[in-house]
Amino acid sequence: MNVIPITWENFDAEMDKKAEEKARLICISGLDTGERTMEVNYHFVINNGDVVTLRLTRGIKEEFKSVVDKFPAAVLVEKELVEMYGIEMKGVEGHLLLAADADIYTPQRRSP
Repeated sequence: MNVIPITWENFDAEMDKKAEEKARLICISGLDTGERTMEVNYHFVINNGDVVTLRLTRGIKEEFKSVVDKFPAAVLVEKELVEMYGIEMKGVEGHLLLAADADIYTPQRRSP
């Protein structure tokens, strides 16, 4: 698997490029590094069948952007990331897995 680190500054350009290439978003995964940073990995299949991952790492309190405007199926996984890790993701609202009044919050977060 090919992992390509991306930055906040080139995030939109990289997502636009994948959309123009007609790459298929197959999954988005998150990782709380335990060092007050979050990794969000955008996994794509490109036309030749290769899997490419774009990795964006940001501080635990920094905002991420939704990619639903380019990849509509991302809506479910983005909501899951917000609930499981407590990250802020611009454009993502509502709940997917946890009830609004659930006693548990961000069960996958390691960093305080």
